[in-house]
Amino acid sequence: MTEQGVEIRLAGVVAPTSLDADPQASARVEKMLGELLMGKSVSVRTSNDKPDRYGRITGQIETDGKWVQAALVSSGEARVASHTEGGECTKFLLAAEREARLRGAGNWSDPRFAIHGPFDLAELKAAEGRFMVVEGVVRRVGESGGRVYLDFGTRFNEDFSVIVPREANKAFTSAGIDLRALGGVRLRVRGIVSIQGGPAIVLRDPLALELLKAGGA
Repeated sequence: MTEQGVEIRLAGVVAPTSLDADPQASARVEKMLGELLMGKSVSVRTSNDKPDRYGRITGQIETDGKWVQAALVSSGEARVASHTEGGECTKFLLAAEREARLRGAGNWSDPRFAIHGPFDLAELKAAEGRFMVVEGVVRRVGESGGRVYLDFGTRFNEDFSVIVPREANKAFTSAGIDLRALGGVRLRVRGIVSIQGGPAIVLRDPLALELLKAGGA
C-alpha cells in the first residue's frame, strides 16, 4: 500500500498463499517485496487505472529501474498467473519462469510447487483452491453447452480436465488456438484447481495454456 493509501496488486504473477501451507515461502516473497519496494517511489503500468471493487490498482510495477514482477519470477518466489495483463509482458515472464524452473530457483526446488502431471490425482485433488501448473497430453476433446473440455485421461469424471467456458472461446480463437484440434497435443496449463468430478482447471486466458513439443521444458 502506498503512502496515499492506494493498494497495488501485482498483475501477472501469483505468490504462495495460506492454501499452500508453506509459511516460509510466503515469508520469503514478502521479504523480497519489502526489499524491492519499501520507502521507494514506484510507477504502475496498467490497462485500467480504475480501482477494482476492493479499491486496488492492478498493474506492472517498476522501481529503481527494476521490473518487480520479473524479479519475483526470476527468483522462483512467484509464478506466472493464469489471469494476466499485457501479452508481451506475459511472454517475457513465462521465459523468465522457465529459466528459474530449470535452475531450480526458489519454490521450483519444492515438489509442492513443481509442475504436476495429470495423473498425480491425489495431489491434484488435495490442491483444490490452490494455484497449480499441470502438464500432459490431451486424450479427448469434448464440448457441451458451448464449453470445451480437454480431458487428460479416459475416466472423464475422475481424471484431470481443462474446461474453457463458452465466453472464453473467442479469446482462444483470436489467439490462433483451435481448442477442438488439441487431441494428442502436449499442453502446460496453469490456474486454480477445482473439483468437477475429477480435478480441473478452468481457463479463460489463452496465455495460461502453452502448446509444447514432445519433451518441452
